Amino acid sequence: MGTEVPSTMPTINITSVFVDDQAKALAFYTDTPGFVTKNDVDLGDYR
Repeated sequence: MGTEVPSTMPTINITSVFVDDQAKALAFYTDTPGFVTKNDVDLGDYR
């Protein structure tokens, strides 16, 4: 009996990341690892 390897990579459906500068963080996470923004809610000064 061997260890089975899943046929697909697991996915992340939703996550929250607390940051001081949201514009800088958005640029980093979309440019560096290539994450895709699916929903960016505008909450005024707090985005």
